[in-house]
Amino acid sequence: MNPPLIGRWRVWSLPVTFSILDQGLVSGGHFGLSVLLARWVSPAEYGVFAVTFSLFLLLSGLHVALILEPMNVLGAVRPAEALGWYLGSLVHAHVLLTIPLSLAVTVAAFVLRSRNATLAGALAGLAAALPFLLLQWLLRQACYLRTRPDLAARGSVVYVSTLAVCLGLVAYRPTVVSPLMAAFPSLALASLAASAVLWRPLGMTLSTQAFLDREVLASHWSYGRWIVAASLAHNAGNALYLPLVAAILGLASSGALKALLNLGLPLQQLLTALSLLALPWVSRQAAARGQAHSRRASVSLVLVFVGTAVAYGAVLVGFGGRLLGLLYGSGSYSALGGNVLLVALAGVAAAAAQALGLALRALGRPQVILWSKLAVAVFLLAGGTVLVEKSGLHGALMGIVLGHACETVVLATFLRSRR
Repeated sequence: MNPPLIGRWRVWSLPVTFSILDQGLVSGGHFGLSVLLARWVSPAEYGVFAVTFSLFLLLSGLHVALILEPMNVLGAVRPAEALGWYLGSLVHAHVLLTIPLSLAVTVAAFVLRSRNATLAGALAGLAAALPFLLLQWLLRQACYLRTRPDLAARGSVVYVSTLAVCLGLVAYRPTVVSPLMAAFPSLALASLAASAVLWRPLGMTLSTQAFLDREVLASHWSYGRWIVAASLAHNAGNALYLPLVAAILGLASSGALKALLNLGLPLQQLLTALSLLALPWVSRQAAARGQAHSRRASVSLVLVFVGTAVAYGAVLVGFGGRLLGLLYGSGSYSALGGNVLLVALAGVAAAAAQALGLALRALGRPQVILWSKLAVAVFLLAGGTVLVEKSGLHGALMGIVLGHACETVVLATFLRSRR
């Protein structure tokens, strides 16, 4: 390793370590919740959780597109002394966005209460939890904007600890509180505790002057409108895929698919940890040194992301069958080991798409993300449906692999054409 690389590693090693720790804690907490629910409830009830969580991802797409994604790019080039005002404006926008979303979910729960009481109860829990879950997302990501992954890790320790206490209480008195009904309230309490820890160190300015700052709103909308459209396209394919599988194969099959996809959650969180550090940095590099430099950096991003996914996939293929038995016991999911290779392939294809998408975001090309998500949505809702109908659960996983591959091809084609 030459001296420049040694120096660069010394600069980045500690932030990367804290970022991985942060994502590992959150991933571990969510993974533990998913596994415990799979063990505690029936496959049909777990399918209700999978569908409700998919709805959460669908709604959170608006928050990510209009607040978080633009913050990573536009906030990264703001002076450090202006970040308190900027973050305060985003908190105001967060409140005005999440309250109507929660009300919409509440209405849906009320409408469904006579048709499916279990699903209605889960939706009510989501409605109450949504503002707190997304506030924690905003504050954690703001830590990376300030290049403070250590602060994000501190909040995640509180988050996971609170979630563990809540789940422990549920396990201790399962007849008093249903595990399924307690899932989203537990996540909300954990998010509230973590947000309380992060609030003051981030130095946000919540003043009347920062309320609905026109410059902030205009810049976020100019960038985020493309991400909103991309998010809608993404959710039309990905977030609605589990409900589609449930409609075709039944809730138990959607629960089985969710149980398999849980094996890829640690990889997703590891890549997210790298992305949270890389996107603001690449954005600053593009602003300071030009787009040609950030395009060269994109090659390195793809190599790192794909290499990480291949290594994780190799471990998954070698031990995936045993992991299913270890995580879920000898029940309904122990016979799914033959599908682990497809989970690993999906991880590799998704890693390539994530790295390319990150590079294009930093280049200020959010519209390309829309075209790639549209391609995936069209494939999943057309070809994916056929694969599910013909090959069942195996076909559902194959659809996910090919969907990520389609996204990668679109992104790589555009990035190559702009060189």
